[in-house]
Amino acid sequence: MSRRFSLGRALASENWNEEEYPNQISAEEADVMNQEAVAIGNEIERDIESVDATLDKADSLEDMAVVADEIVEATPGEVALAQIAGDMATAGDEELTGDDVVEVAAESNGVRRIAAESLREKVSTIWENIKKVLKEIWAKVEKFFYNIFGNIPRLRKEVEAMRKRAEQIEEDGKVQKSENAKLEFANGVESLKVNQAPAKNNTELSNGFEASLKVAKYLSKSSDLANFGKSLKEAIEAFEPADSAGNTDAGLAKVVEKVKAKDFFVFAANDNVSNLLGGRDFKVTLPTFGDKAGVAALEEARKFRVQFETSGGKSVKKDAATFTALKTNEVEVLLDKVEEMLDALEEFHRGKSRKEMMKYASEIEKACDKVSKEANSLDSETENRQTLVSNSRAVFRLSTMYAKMANVVSGQLFTHSLANVRAVLMVCSRSLSTYTKD
Repeated sequence: MSRRFSLGRALASENWNEEEYPNQISAEEADVMNQEAVAIGNEIERDIESVDATLDKADSLEDMAVVADEIVEATPGEVALAQIAGDMATAGDEELTGDDVVEVAAESNGVRRIAAESLREKVSTIWENIKKVLKEIWAKVEKFFYNIFGNIPRLRKEVEAMRKRAEQIEEDGKVQKSENAKLEFANGVESLKVNQAPAKNNTELSNGFEASLKVAKYLSKSSDLANFGKSLKEAIEAFEPADSAGNTDAGLAKVVEKVKAKDFFVFAANDNVSNLLGGRDFKVTLPTFGDKAGVAALEEARKFRVQFETSGGKSVKKDAATFTALKTNEVEVLLDKVEEMLDALEEFHRGKSRKEMMKYASEIEKACDKVSKEANSLDSETENRQTLVSNSRAVFRLSTMYAKMANVVSGQLFTHSLANVRAVLMVCSRSLSTYTKD
């Protein structure tokens, strides 16, 4: 058998304890990751979605304030409608919108009005809460790493245990019960999918795992994420409120120029990888700007996606699968690939990629702080206020792109890759169980 050397294997072998790390990998373990880490990953995704939705609410309140400025004397019906709209805009996540109620009715010298300043104060509160939640998202990303990374040493020990087991089988002269022994899986079937069909043999399993490994190596070694963070920070810093002199597009021209630059979206569409093990594809979606300018161009930029998605767009449930048991030499080759996967994930965690990602997260946060402070400092009498606010919000929204990207490159990558590792170890273990004394 081949013995691919890795530092991880050397560390795993030291003080190795067979009783503490049993050989048998259950089908359930192939589907279930460290629960706390997965929960954190899911929470990060929900937080990002909530931030996006709350940004829309803040914009709605700002638009209401602009309309309110134009109403000299409001009718009871207008006040009631404004109150309903205000209540709807602030409903939902109180961590983001706050728990205080927006009171839109006001009187000035006996004249009934809609309190535009009350609406703007609420917007300011929402934006401060959004900044706080974005900061918490990055803290959760760090926590996710420390939770999920704890799985890797144990998995290395399981790989080493599997190797010892395979070697012992060969030394004992054991053979498989039949030339093409079959494994039946009633659990863990989802983890064995390639496209939407469970892998049936070594070739299909290996091809799916190789596709996942290609993505893991690319994302863990590439400087693309850090470069994107740097470019995004520079685009946000290019915004100058003074440029927004009554023309929305002109006010964002410097930012849009940065975003439309050829090397801004460093992930190319040809980085797509299909048919990963686990029924997933890795897909890059690039924006199509055309002649869009100003806010429309920045909204288009936010359509940029790097994601793991279900192969074929829709999951097809499979309740059972039959797999041709692996030979000991096939097990060894797959274990080599598993260690390559663990090496790649460990490199991302211990190397500069993660540190660079967190560095630019902090710098983007500082750039956005400057934008939001300038927007919140505007009073209702500021000339071109609405244009300034609209442009500021559009620039600030760019920051969520990086949080989404980081969650894919970190959270989704680690969760998907380690689920793949569990699935392969499950098949290897079950395959070795088909060997008996001749």
